[in-house]
Amino acid sequence: MDQTVVLPQLRSGLRFSPVIEGDNSFYIVEDLARNKFFKIGREEYLLINQLDQSKSLEDFFARIESDRELHFDREQASIIINWLASQQLLQQDESSLTASLKMEERRKKIIRLSRLNLIAIKVPLFNPDPLLNRIFPKLKWLTGKSFGVIWLIVFLYALQILSINWDHVTVSSSSFFSPANLVWVWLIWFGLKIFHETFHALTCYRYGGRVYETGILFILFIPLTYVNATSSWSFSSKWQRIHVAIAGMFVEIFIACLAIIFWAQQPQSVVGTIALNTAIVAGISSLIFNANPLMRFDGYYILSDMTGLPNLYSHGLQFIKNFTAKWFLGIPPRPIPHKGLKLSFIKMYGVCAFLWRILILFSLGFLASKMAGGLGILITCGALFVWLGFPFAALCNNWKVYQGHNPNLRSYFLKHLALSVVLLFFILYFVGINENISIPGVVEYEHQFIVKSQSPGFIERILVENGAMVHVGDPLVILKNNELFYEHDRIKLQINQLKIKSRLAHSNKKLAEYQIIQGQIQILEERSENLKIDINTLHINAPGDGVVLIENLHSLQDTFIPEGQEILWIISPENKRIRCAADQNDINLVHGYLGKNVSIEMSARGTGHMTGKIERIEPTASKILFNPALAAVYGGPLDVRQHVLDTSSQTMEQRSSFELFSPRFTVDVSLPPSTGVQLKEGQLATIKMKGEKNKLALLLFKTFKDWLLTKNTEIN
Repeated sequence: MDQTVVLPQLRSGLRFSPVIEGDNSFYIVEDLARNKFFKIGREEYLLINQLDQSKSLEDFFARIESDRELHFDREQASIIINWLASQQLLQQDESSLTASLKMEERRKKIIRLSRLNLIAIKVPLFNPDPLLNRIFPKLKWLTGKSFGVIWLIVFLYALQILSINWDHVTVSSSSFFSPANLVWVWLIWFGLKIFHETFHALTCYRYGGRVYETGILFILFIPLTYVNATSSWSFSSKWQRIHVAIAGMFVEIFIACLAIIFWAQQPQSVVGTIALNTAIVAGISSLIFNANPLMRFDGYYILSDMTGLPNLYSHGLQFIKNFTAKWFLGIPPRPIPHKGLKLSFIKMYGVCAFLWRILILFSLGFLASKMAGGLGILITCGALFVWLGFPFAALCNNWKVYQGHNPNLRSYFLKHLALSVVLLFFILYFVGINENISIPGVVEYEHQFIVKSQSPGFIERILVENGAMVHVGDPLVILKNNELFYEHDRIKLQINQLKIKSRLAHSNKKLAEYQIIQGQIQILEERSENLKIDINTLHINAPGDGVVLIENLHSLQDTFIPEGQEILWIISPENKRIRCAADQNDINLVHGYLGKNVSIEMSARGTGHMTGKIERIEPTASKILFNPALAAVYGGPLDVRQHVLDTSSQTMEQRSSFELFSPRFTVDVSLPPSTGVQLKEGQLATIKMKGEKNKLALLLFKTFKDWLLTKNTEIN
């Protein structure tokens, strides 16, 4: 800007409303013609106020430089004026119109470039004010105290149901992320967001606010509805503003509670499954997204009002920009209008919010690559281009301005850039973290005998009861198979007949006939011996000491048992082990713990921590899951695919025919007898091991390599 440019003036139709809370004050700028609201700090308001009192630009700059309440230089003042022009808050005379058009063209260019960021897309839809005006009188009570009492009663009742049925909820929700369930999750999510934003709008209307815009925000093409409730900024009470911000989470938690109550009535039905999905989605949405103060959602605005810092997010990121500018460019930082503890809090918040943005960017990028493959990678690259490209473009455009602050800008920038690269290299190659791993496992009996029938037959007598203690050789079951006896008697008769023929042939000196008959006798005698063995196995005895386990004891009587079918188990209750399924990437570390003690975590099952010893590791990995309790369909931690089974088969091995998506090694962890008595078969456990310290660079390379191998496998 120079003296030849006409001093811009504020446009008519603007209303400035002060909001004062304790020692904090800010202003709400309301554009009456366009129904838009803007929040500015007190210093920005004082600077803007100088526009109408100044005669020229030089007079304007002289006023702000002499005003002790203002801490803006000419560049910062120009930025604020440009912001006013970009938001169409200045009068549009010829000179200012030209500047405004340039700013508008620049803004449109930025918007076009920002569309490369396909991770987040905002689509405005319509003005909901007429609809809200009609429905608000009928729904006003939902934003008042009476609904708050109902909410509290429902919340406490649902909390009680949840505490009683927590294990059932855990098992039932194991298939939440299954592909077949994702369509329901998507529909539920979208429906919840409609309720969420409607309650924001209704609460805003309760205190005299208005909503003039609603639309959809797509994050990875997942829709999130939104309403523009910025008119709540003009409310004089921070508790009113907080009520507007918390209203969406309030109704989502209420819907989640109702869903828990419905689920408890019909947990196994389709309606029950939908209700449980609704409760999970509402809980995740409210706690992870909306309540998170590091994102500019509801939780952020609540924190901003509670701390009395209306521009907390922008000031926090301004601290990051100041630090970056000071470090790389050596230019003075732009002042943040706070001191003491509030300034320290802003700095801490800025660092946390910046790190969270990085985490979210890479997490969403990873999720995009999993959901959309190559297209997802392209989406992530576009987001990175937008995220890094804008600061780089700003650096290039303002290079000459920065040189005015630092004449040695080029050498300073290159020196600190090189220093940053060296520092990054040091962190990646000399700083390491322990690679701790967790392996899922299940409690099993260590010394167990599966008693199977060695011959077919009908169960004639069961000589033991379920839970009885037996010793080696004790009779267990007697089978009856008359066909075996008939066949054995028939063969004995044939043998006697052949022996008579053999003697006659021998006495008549018919040597050839004699030898043939002797061969037939030998074959029949071998068959007779085999039949004797089969007959003897109809009496089934205990192969070892232990306790008898019989499923469906009473239904087994007089039923036919084919050869090889399992009848009962004999187990030692005090001797249990934990069988684990170790990932292929972790097996080298597991081998280092062979014969050593490891930590066992079972807090989720109410057992707590304990110690066991790795006794054995299968030499080869397998995709066959050895115990169905580990499968996700039964509440376990491992994703599996289930084969079509032969329903006539009754063996335990065939009943648990699940296949893992990638091979795993079976690892046996022994337990002390005193510990084993406390555990029950089928309980899930997690084996935890502490690995060696690995360099960050190697971990990043390993992660990237595994990701590439996974994508290559998916493509092939």
